[in-house]
Amino acid sequence: MLCKDAEELIKNYKTGSITADNFLLLIQHTKECPKCRALFDSVESSSAQGDENDVTLAIKRIFQSYQKFIKKKKQENRFYTKKTFYIILNILFILFAVVGVLNDFSFNNFYMSINLFMLATTLLTTVMLLVVED
Repeated sequence: MLCKDAEELIKNYKTGSITADNFLLLIQHTKECPKCRALFDSVESSSAQGDENDVTLAIKRIFQSYQKFIKKKKQENRFYTKKTFYIILNILFILFAVVGVLNDFSFNNFYMSINLFMLATTLLTTVMLLVVED
């Protein structure tokens, strides 16, 4: 097989219109030809990166920004600040409030008072986040 034929098969592989027989021929040729092997590897790696959807990319972006924030705070030696404390406290209270709402199907006064308390403390910590500086 010539390299020109292999390049055509790689294009077909990239579009997903390659047959099984042609794929086997392409694999055999890439074992013998390093130039075509490099081209085939680059097509495979680009198609593997393109499989990620928007949600995965958004989660990666959020995680990377979180890592940058942590790295910045560690460089400043001020990782445990008041604002960080109130952020963690706010997240905790929001989780408790959501669990309380989800468990409040019986209209029990005890659960209702806990929910109101959790919502009030969540509101208070949110206000503290806005007021407190690092």
